[in-house]
Amino acid sequence: MLSTMQDFPLTITAILRHGRSVFGGSEVVTFEGGSCRRASFAQVAERADRLASALAGSGPGGDRVGTFA
Repeated sequence: MLSTMQDFPLTITAILRHGRSVFGGSEVVTFEGGSCRRASFAQVAERADRLASALAGSGPGGDRVGTFA
């Protein structure tokens, strides 16, 4: 029997990596009340990588420091 489940944990990292590789050129639009901010999926993933590196370098010790909404 074949399973339709992925063979890896569905984490934020996995979602961003998949999005970068498959939809890197697609646009992400963030509504900010009166205006919209636009970036490619690849740009969003790059920013997330930079934030993760900065947090890891600051030594929070595994504590939660943010949420994904």
